[in-house]
Formats: sequence, structure tokens, C-alpha cells
Amino acid sequence: MSAGHLEISRAEIQAGSSKQRELKETPTEFRNPEGLQKNSSRRMAGLMGERAQNLMNDPMEKQRTDEWMGLFGLSNEGSQFEQAKIQKAMQGMI
Repeated sequence: MSAGHLEISRAEIQAGSSKQRELKETPTEFRNPEGLQKNSSRRMAGLMGERAQNLMNDPMEKQRTDEWMGLFGLSNEGSQFEQAKIQKAMQGMI
């Protein structure tokens, strides 16, 4: 993998899209005439919660993400992102 090229297969994109649809929650999913429904046994924390769980529980995913972040930091876009983050921090925005 090079800094300018991230290889993602069509199957990975489709799986990600499917996972997003699966994790999408709307208020109407939790209502019924008798009140609140019981939540399923599966923890639903939305997309970010699921991602955080993957990073905490899968060392290979953590390593892959860390490598991507390292490469991103070397790119022009990564440099711009870091500069914007530093400027916001100096302005007390984060």
C-alpha cells in the first residue's frame, strides 16, 4: 500500500454499506403502542461505537488503522488536517 493509494475491494465497500444500514437507528424503531421495546442483545452504539469496539477488540484492525493514519499524516491532506486541528486548538475551539 502506498501513501496515495488505498486498495479497497468492491466486496469491502458493499459490506461496509450493509453494516451502515444495519447500524442505522431511528426513533421509530424503538416505539410501539405499549411503550419502549426491549433492545436486542446486541449492543447498538451507532457507527462510531461499532468502530471503537472493532479497534479495541481486533489487534489487526488497530494495526491497519494506525498504519493508514501514519500514511495519511504524510499526505498533503493529512498535513492540512493537522494544521487546521492545531489552529482550532489555539483558538480554544477543541
